[in-house]
Amino acid sequence: MDPLQSATVCKTTMRRPLRLAARLMPGQSPLLTRAVEGLVLRLQHDHPGLIEVKHITSFMAHTLALLRLPRPRDQSLYLAASAHDKCGINALNSDALEACLCSFFEECLQLLPEEVDASPASSPPVSPRCTHLQPPLMRGPSAPLPSESILVSIRTLAGEVRNVTVCASATTQDLQAALARTTFGEPRLDGDFRFAAGNHILRDAEALLSQGVEEGTFVDAVRITPPPRFVRLGSDGFGCGPSIRGSCGTFCLAEPTKLKNCRPMYVRDHNRSQWNQAMLYHGAGNRYLLYEEHPIWGGRWALTDDQDWAGYDDRSFAFVVGDAPHPGYLEGSDWCVYRDAHWQAKREWVAHSSLRLTVEEEEAN
Repeated sequence: MDPLQSATVCKTTMRRPLRLAARLMPGQSPLLTRAVEGLVLRLQHDHPGLIEVKHITSFMAHTLALLRLPRPRDQSLYLAASAHDKCGINALNSDALEACLCSFFEECLQLLPEEVDASPASSPPVSPRCTHLQPPLMRGPSAPLPSESILVSIRTLAGEVRNVTVCASATTQDLQAALARTTFGEPRLDGDFRFAAGNHILRDAEALLSQGVEEGTFVDAVRITPPPRFVRLGSDGFGCGPSIRGSCGTFCLAEPTKLKNCRPMYVRDHNRSQWNQAMLYHGAGNRYLLYEEHPIWGGRWALTDDQDWAGYDDRSFAFVVGDAPHPGYLEGSDWCVYRDAHWQAKREWVAHSSLRLTVEEEEAN
C-alpha cells in the first residue's frame, strides 16, 4: 500500500482519532495525522490486519513528546495499549487500534492546560472520556417491553429475594445494573457481584438465556471481594523450566482504572521480587498477570510479557483457565505450563502443580 492509499484508509477508518488529534494540536494536526497514518500502514503491511503493541507504545511516547507532556514508565504505556488487546497476542486489529487511540488522545486532552484545548466552534462534538460502556439497562429509565423481557429472581446469601425484569438478550452486566437499582433492606447493595444459576457460575458477556436463565429462574448474587494489592507467583523446585521460574515474582495491582476484559491488571514489582533469585538470570524485562479471551483456551489468567513472540501461537509463559474476577481467586489452582521438546509432537501444555499463586500480605505502616 502506497502512502496515498494509507492516508485514504486512515481518513475513512480513523475519523474520531483524527478529530481528537486536531484538538490536541490545533494548527499543527498534520504532525499527528502522519503518525497515525504510519500506524495504519503497519496495520495493513507488516501483519495484515494486526499491529504489534510495541509500535503503539512508541507512537504514544512520540505523541507525549510532541505535546511536551511527561512520559510515563514503559509499563504504563504497555498497559494502556494492552487493555485493548482482548486475546493476549500483543497486537491490535483496526477496531481495537481506533479505541486505543481515542482513549489515549482523550487522556492527553485532560492533561493539557485548558487554554491549549481550544477546538474551533465548527468542530464536531466529541463525547467525554468513558472508561466503561454503560450496560443497556442503565441507559434510560424505560423498562423493557413485556414481549422482550424475562422476570428473574435475584437472591442474596442472606436469603433475601428481589424480582427484576431484564431484556431477553440480557447478560450478567444487565443483572449487575438491575441489582444496583434494587434495595434489599438498608443500605443499598453496591459493589461488584458474581451470579450463579443452579450449580454453575454465569459467564460474563454471554446471554443469560444461552446459560439456562429463563423466566422465573432464581439467580444467586455473591459479592466479589476487592482485588488484592499484591500477589506472589512462585515455583517449587526446578520442574517448570528456567524461563517460567525467572518470570515469577510479586505482582502489584496496576491503576484500578486500567482494566482488561473487565479485570484488573498486575505488573511484577522488581523490588518486591528480589526473593526470586532465578529472576537475575532468566527473568529480564517486565512481566504481567492479565486476563485474556484466548481464541483456543477461552477466558484465562496469563503470565506474559510485552515482547513479540515470533513463531509462537501462544504468547504466555503459563496460564489458568477460568473466569475468576481477579488473581485472589486463583489460590490453590494448578497452572498450565508449556512443555517444550525437540520433537513437535511432544510439545504441549500441561498442568503443573509446582507453580502456585498466593495473596501477599501488605506490610503494616
